Amino acid sequence: MRPLFPRLHAITDERIARRPDLDDVARELATTGAGNLALHARGRALSGLEHFQLAVQLSNLPTVQLFVNDRLDIALAVGASGVQLGGGSLSVSAER
Repeated sequence: MRPLFPRLHAITDERIARRPDLDDVARELATTGAGNLALHARGRALSGLEHFQLAVQLSNLPTVQLFVNDRLDIALAVGASGVQLGGGSLSVSAER
């Protein structure tokens, strides 16, 4: 059984999101995390399409929980485990 909230969190940024070897890095993290890893699709300078593509790419790892930062629409579209809301995000009640 997977823990409710993983102990290890790997958070992307624009630089990491655009790495050509991101699939390999994410797979290695998933293997090392042994089912106790969360990946965060984050990138403030990413376009909406880039953010969506990043989330899709990271959601292909079945042993990892995916959280999408600041984009509820993308989190819902890819079936993410959750969304992380920041200070500039809509309120939790508005997101619900």
